[in-house]
Amino acid sequence: MGNSSQDATLPLARSRSSSSETHIPMSEAAPKKQLPIEELSYLPPPAPFYVQQGLREKLISKCKENPFVPLGVVFTAVVLGLGLGTMASEKHRHKAQLMMRLRVGGQAFAIFAVLAGVYHNTKMGTGKKG
Repeated sequence: MGNSSQDATLPLARSRSSSSETHIPMSEAAPKKQLPIEELSYLPPPAPFYVQQGLREKLISKCKENPFVPLGVVFTAVVLGLGLGTMASEKHRHKAQLMMRLRVGGQAFAIFAVLAGVYHNTKMGTGKKG
């Protein structure tokens, strides 16, 4: 017997009267079943695992998820700019101190907005699963 697949054979069960084995080719023993395309049409198309977003789309979606965070960041940036401008002048020290205190308040607001958004998303996530 050679190594080619055409020479491969399967032994059949021995009969009691015969001591020799009878062989049949493998191609006849196990025919391959070809499935028609119609039988596979019930499978849904694969879902995308990751949808890549640009910077603008991601920023917009995050602002829609938690709109108070950008509000706190913008407020902090504006108050910081005004406070730094007020500090440059020597006459308005009281106003500059007030602006720096407002800046700290804006930062605290932004941090609490982030934490509230995380808490809200966690609660919504567990509500959908359970």
